[in-house]
Amino acid sequence: MSHRVEIEPTSIRGERGQHYRVLHVGEVLIEDTWNPEFEACRALLAMGVRGNLQTWRQGKPHWDMQLDIERSAGLTIEESENHGPKIGRCRPRPHDAVLSSAERPPAAELQPAG
Repeated sequence: MSHRVEIEPTSIRGERGQHYRVLHVGEVLIEDTWNPEFEACRALLAMGVRGNLQTWRQGKPHWDMQLDIERSAGLTIEESENHGPKIGRCRPRPHDAVLSSAERPPAAELQPAG
């Protein structure tokens, strides 16, 4: 079975740059993440959802990525000062913890085009 999430850009801030909101069946699945595809897989797997995941962006007539939820839940994007972005194994780190809004650095909010 194939599931669909919609990925919306929300703000640009800090070292991670662009952040996103992830919607699933019209509801917010993840309010704030810089790694929406793999985080969505982890969130859906935690809810017992399995199968394929298609990631969509508003205004596009086709999906961006299709992932196997169970396999992709164990992956993340890795990058450093010396190495560009690449897919790697997900290893929880203290700096990946969700921050409250009081702890977040100021954000550059994006305005909808139109």
